[in-house]
Amino acid sequence: MAEKIILTGDRPTGKLHVGHYVGSLKRRVELQNSGTFDKIFIMIADAQALTDNADNPAKVRDNIMEVALDYLSVGIDPAKSHIFIQSYVTELTELTFYYQNLVTVSRLQRNPTVKAEIQMRNFEASIPVGFFNYPISQAADITAFHATTVPVGEDQMPMLEQTKEIVRKFNAVYGETLVEPEIIFDAPVGDRKRLLAVSAAKGVEALFARGKEEGIYLCGVSGYRSYERQEELYQKKLREQPKENEGSVHWIAPPGASEHQTGLALDVSCQAVDYQLDERFGETREGRWLKRCAPLYGFILRYPKGKEHITGYGWEPWHIRYVTRSLALYLTLTGLTMEEYYEQK
Repeated sequence: MAEKIILTGDRPTGKLHVGHYVGSLKRRVELQNSGTFDKIFIMIADAQALTDNADNPAKVRDNIMEVALDYLSVGIDPAKSHIFIQSYVTELTELTFYYQNLVTVSRLQRNPTVKAEIQMRNFEASIPVGFFNYPISQAADITAFHATTVPVGEDQMPMLEQTKEIVRKFNAVYGETLVEPEIIFDAPVGDRKRLLAVSAAKGVEALFARGKEEGIYLCGVSGYRSYERQEELYQKKLREQPKENEGSVHWIAPPGASEHQTGLALDVSCQAVDYQLDERFGETREGRWLKRCAPLYGFILRYPKGKEHITGYGWEPWHIRYVTRSLALYLTLTGLTMEEYYEQK
């Protein structure tokens, strides 16, 4: 199950007052103590405050501590809520920079909240670019912390809609981002082969958890591979493979053709075969369980036995590929490979 994460905060442009307590602080304390959320992030948005206080940075700087003390005084507990200063997380600025390329000036001008703020501050044509970009900055804040809940007033709803648009555009252009699933890996922490696309990561976490409940202990061996890493492995295999065996069945894809480069494929093994990628894995209790249960979580055995002439690759009982649960179940029930499935469409 995905974590429930709250992101909220305030601009440090003055001490918080009774209106803040009634309007938002009291509710934050209630949410903090509800036990409903896995993580709570409360941001002191000093960088955002500078967008319309650039000529008076001392005002922002001097109020950072005041806002933090106000949080503590109303019951925000640092043991339960993460209080942080926006400008200290420099990645937010970088993410905002990249998001800017996905939003047009006209779209920002149509944002009702931005229009109202411009009018209230009498900016008109003299609006600072940083303030104009506030919806993009907010999108960076929300997505960087994977927030699932952002408590805001009704006047801020257009900002959240802008965030959703940016996320959809980003995913459409760049695809899903890579994350590290919480499973046992043979690779050391920090190794990129521990990464998978978000959808595949969620699926494999659930798959491995189900296995553990049934006494099946699987280990991830290799997930994502960069083009460079695939090139390295491919050249190594060419050097090792005898000339007389070339041209029949492939055992490793050339760079640019490997499913590992999508972040949707994972090689799996177990202790019974010393965590090796070995055909013997297919005959183990773990290998047979994986073949039976993987489709329930959106995965198929991508290179099945007896279909080498169709897939072009040898039998790999350790190689699973995320295709969504509905397609995985369909391919399993019909016995089709992905090549056969797309051939008939």
